[in-house]
Amino acid sequence: MSVLALCSVAMGLYFLLFHDSRLQVEADLLQASGQLSWLKKHRYGFHFALKDQQQLFSYSNNAGSSDQVKKALETAGEKQVSLRYQKKTHGPLFSDDRYHSVWDIQIDQQVVRTYPQIKSAITASEKLVPWLGWFFVCAGFYLAYDARKAYCNIKRNAQFHHLFPWG
Repeated sequence: MSVLALCSVAMGLYFLLFHDSRLQVEADLLQASGQLSWLKKHRYGFHFALKDQQQLFSYSNNAGSSDQVKKALETAGEKQVSLRYQKKTHGPLFSDDRYHSVWDIQIDQQVVRTYPQIKSAITASEKLVPWLGWFFVCAGFYLAYDARKAYCNIKRNAQFHHLFPWG
């Protein structure tokens, strides 16, 4: 239980002190446009690519309205898809695929999802991070207290162990 308490406190401190916000500055976004090449749903959103573009793109469920954005892309057909994306890439550990997070999508000059909409959705989910951090810290201290109490009870009752060897 002591190890679990230590891990819980460490996780809480990570969330409180070292958590890196996923918010992107609008001025740093890059632009790309083209026709949709392919789209693939995954657990946390969907990945897609544009024809004549070497980058792979990712739209997260945390960005909000992912089903509507996915449907708009699927029905785009031959229309021009314009988007703004983050320069920094991410991807799964077991794959060499690297994806750019999308922060703005338009199809034939019709707005599907804007930067402010995506930013507000991600900001709302990141408001939970400090609460989660404090939960882990408090749970860790409670587990440490409980482990210490159990250790003291075992130590105090050790002198009677020979009377109850099955216990």
